[in-house]
Amino acid sequence: GATGRSTVVSPGSSHYITLLGDTSAPCFADFDGDGELTIFDFLAFQNAFDAGDTAADCDEDGDLTLFDFLCFQNAFDAGCE
Repeated sequence: GATGRSTVVSPGSSHYITLLGDTSAPCFADFDGDGELTIFDFLAFQNAFDAGDTAADCDEDGDLTLFDFLCFQNAFDAGCE
């Protein structure tokens, strides 16, 4: 949805930009981004975690730990809307 934010690009007259398509926040549990929650999301998360990719920092504490696995599992169980 719209955030209500604006940025002055050039002083003077103004124009509005309308965003098309899905502008909602992505669902963390859909880790592979295919729009479905499947075993492939678990595998993608695990691969990112094993590689030290900060995208796997589910709890956003700056460290990749067991708590990120638990966070991901909770997000997966909750599903995406």
